[in-house]
Amino acid sequence: MKKIILFIGFLTLFFPYISSAKTGTEWIEHWASVYHVNAQDMISVAICESELNSQAFNRTDGVGGSRGIFQYQTATWNMFSQELGEELDIWSVYDQSKLTAYAFSKGRQGHWSCWKGKSL
Repeated sequence: MKKIILFIGFLTLFFPYISSAKTGTEWIEHWASVYHVNAQDMISVAICESELNSQAFNRTDGVGGSRGIFQYQTATWNMFSQELGEELDIWSVYDQSKLTAYAFSKGRQGHWSCWKGKSL
């Protein structure tokens, strides 16, 4: 029994998708704490962009659509992912939360229209 519990703990630690029972806001709070950014600011942007809908897709943005909880456009997603040095899934709440926390930590909030005009 102990081996099973240790194995599950190992899987959850190294493969966080397994613990996907977390909500979008929980992933946002997690990555905000890792990157030392304000989780509430990130949550506010996600609510404004997609109403926290991980499957949101805006076809009308004129550059091929915006996707996911933070409404990433493909070019922005690819640029930030490359900077981070990771290959991420644009539809994953986990990955979108991670990449957005990274972007916020680099002062890149202005990439979201829902951030514009908000004071840092």
